[in-house]
Amino acid sequence: MSETRERIVEVARARATIAPAVLSALEAQNARWGASAARRASLDALARGAVVVVTGQQLGLCLGPLYTLWKTVSTIRLARQLSAQGIEAVPLFWMQTEDHDWDEIRTVRWLGAEGLREASLAERGASRARTSIAHERLGAEIDAVLEALDLRHTEHGAWLHALLAEHHRPGASLPDAFGAVLTTLFELYGLLTLQPRDAAFAALAAPIHRRALEAHETITARLIADAARLEAAGKRVPIPVRSDCALSFFHPEGPEGPRYRLAPRGDGFALSGATHTLSRDALFAQVEGSPLALSTSALLRPALQDHLLPTAAYVGGPSEVAYAAQLPPIYEALGLTMAPYVRRASYVVTSAEDREALAALDLSLDDLRRDDESTLVQRLGRGPLSEELERLRATVRDGLASARAGLEAIDPGLGKSTTKAEESIEHTLAKLQSRAERANAARQNTRITTLRRVIAALRPGGAPQERVHALPSLAHLDVRRVIAAAIEREPGTEGAEEEIAL
Repeated sequence: MSETRERIVEVARARATIAPAVLSALEAQNARWGASAARRASLDALARGAVVVVTGQQLGLCLGPLYTLWKTVSTIRLARQLSAQGIEAVPLFWMQTEDHDWDEIRTVRWLGAEGLREASLAERGASRARTSIAHERLGAEIDAVLEALDLRHTEHGAWLHALLAEHHRPGASLPDAFGAVLTTLFELYGLLTLQPRDAAFAALAAPIHRRALEAHETITARLIADAARLEAAGKRVPIPVRSDCALSFFHPEGPEGPRYRLAPRGDGFALSGATHTLSRDALFAQVEGSPLALSTSALLRPALQDHLLPTAAYVGGPSEVAYAAQLPPIYEALGLTMAPYVRRASYVVTSAEDREALAALDLSLDDLRRDDESTLVQRLGRGPLSEELERLRATVRDGLASARAGLEAIDPGLGKSTTKAEESIEHTLAKLQSRAERANAARQNTRITTLRRVIAALRPGGAPQERVHALPSLAHLDVRRVIAAAIEREPGTEGAEEEIAL
């Protein structure tokens, strides 16, 4: 058993049972996705004392990049492994709706017939720029986005279009659209979701905000010292530490209003970027009386997660695993036990068409990972036929040149005949080579077009497929089968991209 796995088991066995108020809030939220025997079983398991394996991220249009699926797959797989070891565990997706970065959320990218495409929702006005995405509703342009996806040409595409269209409607909230699609895709596996921008959860989060604000100076000093040690060791500090700001955001205009960083000033707090100031008593009164007036930063969110949930492990991407090294000072100050972080699996989905194209080009997935497009185009070369004809012309020239002296010794006139023969043969071979070059150029253009299509499908712009493509890129496949194949396969080398061949 690996050191990380031993730590997960240790933490899981020490976790207390989920608090009844948290379980009640979870049940209410998950009821939004409709009746489900598998989700009911997960909730019942929590009531019996099960732990949770958590993943999550900010929301995305049509679920955002494909790594959303792979995070969830990895979470379900780890929960199953723990349960098989006798530690009952359920998977949970934390929908980080307190985030406000709309520009990262509003665009969906997918592979269409013409290559990589994208469609976007409208930009938010300046007045909405700081608003948590929990309160965003889809506008009328969502219909145009769904039409642009153009998924209804195949059986699987039509099913996926119907699923997206059912929940992505003008007026629907982004969290509801995201959660409904995600839980439908993973319905068989009992996946639960948690949306923290909720009155019930905000009330449960209030103690964490208060303790983090009270311990701001201690936490900040430790964060800065740890960041300095990381930098001195030549390591990157994933999340910049601001010495002048607390880890909570404040929404002075109400829950759906803009959020501002809290900057301690004497016995109170100033709002970074605003004119408001609050006394400590006034702020703590807001924490107790209007808990939705506060929301978490990226560094505080994990602590809230482990305050609310009996977390056995958190499954994250490489950046999340990296910033876990910054979290211990926060947990120590708040008196919490930090869950171990596990890196999610990474996949590239290939179709039979993709694999046939790679074979025809004499390339592999590793070639696409290693070399950029220009290098791969060069590797296609001019083609063996053109090279063979060049060798033939050289052989004829060399042969006639070698024979010329002997022929002229027999009859000086044969030298002239040799020259004429060479010119005639050269002319004929040059014509043949010219035709071959034209034919080969057409063939190579086709091969280059095929190469670019395969790159767009499997390594778009040189980036992993999972970081660019969204769910609609899998419309030619049965998405539920893709998910099942990923869940049932054996985990590969951590950090390595595995192939799902369908």
